[in-house]
Amino acid sequence: VLMIGAALSPSDTVGVRIADTTEHIHTTFTGSRYTLGYSAPLEDGIPGVWSVRAGPSLHLRPFRALDVGAFVEAGLAAARGPNGNSTEWAPILAPGLSCDLFVTPLWYLQVEALWAWARDLGPERSDYRVGEVVTGMGFTF
Repeated sequence: VLMIGAALSPSDTVGVRIADTTEHIHTTFTGSRYTLGYSAPLEDGIPGVWSVRAGPSLHLRPFRALDVGAFVEAGLAAARGPNGNSTEWAPILAPGLSCDLFVTPLWYLQVEALWAWARDLGPERSDYRVGEVVTGMGFTF
């Protein structure tokens, strides 16, 4: 699923989130997710954050026109360091909820809401906390 959406931090910093998520369904209700994403703040002087995350997912209404699920992803986040030339890396954790509306048997619209948290990231080495809502079209195969 290629998704685009909005990101909002507790300090009221607004940004744009672009993500690509792949999910492999293992059983009727469980799966594994893999996400590569970039959050770009809309304010000058705040670095964008890349993240690579993976984790389990749970589907409450699998194989129905409307599926609701939950997930937890963990991985690495990267942002520009204090001098602007280096990259700072930090672990990231992102629990969230998803809703899939199947338009056809193969195509669906997905909406996700999540809360991402990384420790000691960016120029100030502060905690990175952001809520995100993203949406996009996906396909099954």
